[in-house]
Amino acid sequence: MRISRASLVLVLAAVPAAAFDLMEFKNGKLVAVEDAVRVGTNLRVTYATQSDQHMSALIAIDQVLPEFVFYAWWRGIAKDDKDGYFELAEWSRKNGLFDLALKAYDAVAVFDPGTRAALPGLVKTLHEEEATWLFERAEASFRAGQVRDAKVDVTRLLEGFKDSQEYGRAQELGKMVDEREKLLSAERRRKEKEARLRMQAIDVRTQAARIAQADAWAGSANLRYVGEARWRLNWACCLYEGALSRLEALFPYVDDEDLRRQIDRHIDAAASRAVAAYHRLGNLRYLCGDLGAALDAAHRMLDFDPANTAATGLCDRILDGPGPTYIRRDRGFFTYRKSFGGLGPFGFGIRRR
Repeated sequence: MRISRASLVLVLAAVPAAAFDLMEFKNGKLVAVEDAVRVGTNLRVTYATQSDQHMSALIAIDQVLPEFVFYAWWRGIAKDDKDGYFELAEWSRKNGLFDLALKAYDAVAVFDPGTRAALPGLVKTLHEEEATWLFERAEASFRAGQVRDAKVDVTRLLEGFKDSQEYGRAQELGKMVDEREKLLSAERRRKEKEARLRMQAIDVRTQAARIAQADAWAGSANLRYVGEARWRLNWACCLYEGALSRLEALFPYVDDEDLRRQIDRHIDAAASRAVAAYHRLGNLRYLCGDLGAALDAAHRMLDFDPANTAATGLCDRILDGPGPTYIRRDRGFFTYRKSFGGLGPFGFGIRRR
């Protein structure tokens, strides 16, 4: 199913202009929200009705996609709250967000020398935990009759976790999956494939809407208004990153060539636009005298495009001198940091080929 320009416009037309993101429920429902803050085991979300009234509601965290919960939770943590980052890291591990867990541990390491020293070992631990998590998900899919999903996870285990303790069990499960595939009738395989394709198409449309929302934020960032521009560019970058992360995770499960091409186009578009947004954000941070955040933005550009001359030029300007300070520096804005091991904040590669 190809995403038409008209259908994308219709999706975005239903989103209030003030919304900062689309909150995604596990059942596929989307809600445009203006703000989301973690309150215990819930998210307190603020949203606008069609009559432009601003309402709030408590939503149980376990009803929402973990990636969205992470963004909302991270945004509400004070920069010096070591315990807050640690709690988020532990929650992320339990919910299969191992790259994002490492991002939170990296934030803890800024304040805790013990955590900083333990990071190399923690990377290995998270690698093993991800292997176990993948195996358990593959096994559950197999028992539920979702043979294709089980095979994708088993294949990922066998290809990317050969050094894991789960490798032997993954080999055995892979043999069982192959045997089950042979027994499935052609009609059942067809129905399973159609149902899976429908859900994947919905997911791709959701991420396309997220990218378009990021375009709106980045496009409306007026550099004459420093504080608001930084807020809009920060959220645009967050939305681009979230869409890229989800599309990269979805791609291995997609068999339909048309849908794979759509995903490739969305990834190419989001990656290039993220670089442009980080470039504007980095220059704005530089002009505000926030050289550390400017350098982080330049580094993120290089994560996407190592040969980007605008990013290297920004790095040179930052490292060659103290930088200008004639624009007032606002406080309290979300900044990106380089993750441990040279990865970007979300730790994924943009190209698969």
